[in-house]
Amino acid sequence: MKPGRGILIAAVGILGVQAVLTYGLARVEYLPSPPPLALFPRAFGEWTEARDVPVDPVQLALLAPDDVLSRDYLRNGPAPDISLFIAYYRSQFSLGGAHDPKVCLPGSGWAPQASEVWHIDVDGAAKRIPVNYYFIKRDRQQAVVLYWFQTHRGVTPYEQSLRLKRVWQTLVDHRSDMALVRIVAPVEGELGEAAARAVRFAALAFPAIQRQFPPPGEERDRNF
Repeated sequence: MKPGRGILIAAVGILGVQAVLTYGLARVEYLPSPPPLALFPRAFGEWTEARDVPVDPVQLALLAPDDVLSRDYLRNGPAPDISLFIAYYRSQFSLGGAHDPKVCLPGSGWAPQASEVWHIDVDGAAKRIPVNYYFIKRDRQQAVVLYWFQTHRGVTPYEQSLRLKRVWQTLVDHRSDMALVRIVAPVEGELGEAAARAVRFAALAFPAIQRQFPPPGEERDRNF
């Protein structure tokens, strides 16, 4: 047998096993019914809700979440200085077009200037959580973006890691619910101030985000 043919057969076999395993796991999956994101808190620390922002219908159709939140919060001035976006999926096996924000940011005209993984302290977490940090620019606008993927088992900044963990979590816990969380802080002065503002808001909002992933049997009795 030619080496190339053997590699092809092996690859096809792996894909077949993965497909069968994924289908079998999905059939027994537990689908949570968490509180609607419309009930998400309207105040965190010094921030209060400014407005709920309609999601572009094309983007919403592409993402196809089971629930979504797009909300601006303001602190001291008249203009919102934090935007929060959450796309929640009851199952990763039925994801629509959920994808890493770094894919869509350039498509919206935003040019990444810096990209790192930060580990930040948040309320309710036993250890610091890893989040993606982006500094982006569009014309004269600048903003700091923090985003991560969250499941009932914790946080990951990487889409690839999320997909690898999906099978394990479904096998062990019989669930694969997930949320994409994105926080945007416009740069109004110093870059460091905007970054600190985004990190503080993430720390305050994290417990409410965690409550989107209650244990089985508790979700219908809990609100934010």
